[in-house]
Amino acid sequence: MTWRHGSRGWRRLISFGPLATYRYYGSGPLQLAEFAGEYRNCLIVGYLGFELGYKLLNISTRPRPEPALPLAEFKAYPNYVEFSNQRSQLHFRDPTFPGLVREISCRRLPGPEGFSDIAFRLAITREEYEKRLQRIFSFIRTGDIYQVNFTHRLEGRTQMPPRELFLQLLKRNPVSYACFMESESAAILSFSPELFISIKDGHIITEPIKGTRPRGRDPAADKRYLSELLNSPKEQAELFMITDLLRNDLGKISEIGSVRLLQKKAVRRLPKIFHTYSRIAAELQPSISPLKALLSMFPGGSISGCPKYRAMEIIAELEDSPRGVYTGAIGYLLPGDELEFNLAIRTIVQKGRRLLLGTGGGITIDSDIQAEFKEALSKAGSFGVVVE
Repeated sequence: MTWRHGSRGWRRLISFGPLATYRYYGSGPLQLAEFAGEYRNCLIVGYLGFELGYKLLNISTRPRPEPALPLAEFKAYPNYVEFSNQRSQLHFRDPTFPGLVREISCRRLPGPEGFSDIAFRLAITREEYEKRLQRIFSFIRTGDIYQVNFTHRLEGRTQMPPRELFLQLLKRNPVSYACFMESESAAILSFSPELFISIKDGHIITEPIKGTRPRGRDPAADKRYLSELLNSPKEQAELFMITDLLRNDLGKISEIGSVRLLQKKAVRRLPKIFHTYSRIAAELQPSISPLKALLSMFPGGSISGCPKYRAMEIIAELEDSPRGVYTGAIGYLLPGDELEFNLAIRTIVQKGRRLLLGTGGGITIDSDIQAEFKEALSKAGSFGVVVE
């Protein structure tokens, strides 16, 4: 299920009963293009895990034990529904599919009764967090890197089924690129506000987010936080740095001279936080498929760092546990080579009763350690969870 809030964001899609599944654990070549080609007349939905980026960039990493999710998992659906507030459109081969959709649409959605905040605990101490950031500062001072996105993990538990938890959290955090995926091993609940890449008719859009402040409890505080965000030299420098990185990534796969900056420092107002972001467009080279373009740009610059290759090496050294789906990309490919993927921030992986939630932020030489730690917790709490 993919969901958007308001008029912007990706298509609203619901699908079930996959025809085929492709999982990649890192052994041998990635054969996602072959899978997509075989099922090109289906809706293909799935994710690229962050650690796939190490494979694509040929970066060696140390073993880190953690839930063994695939580096990539995609499913092909011959039957799906695209819906809006005005109408729904069914795409199907199975003649029983419309009846199943009618039956599902009549089910009662879970109400707010019985739902309470879920408490998450940090997997890193403040002291250890400060040590890691001091290491990043040393890398910056020696000229290794300009910016690194450092993340850490939070863990929680719930008694709620994954689909119900997703719907409850979606009510609290309506965003443009929300997604729910469920498989035998885990459920993915993504409440991302960030578009990684959209390709339609050869036209590419990417919208990197950099810069965060909490929303105020009253209009005056709201205005103060927004002004603080817009006037922060550190946040602006970070946004412009990542914008240039994404323009460079697009330049490798786009027609010469087609890369253009549509919005330089726009504001996204979410229920709990403000973000600044840019919007960049380009025209895809005819010889490059949308899927190849996605893999070429992966992982996203806003969740790795600048320059990307060295940032990925530093992340592999400093982060204790794999990110998995978090800061990877979740999305879909439609018949006709239309593709749209989010950056999987604000994303929970649910394995039974266990919940895994990543959070973090971009670190530059101007970063304040306590402010960065507080911002990371604000992001984690932006969709209705409590961080203890």
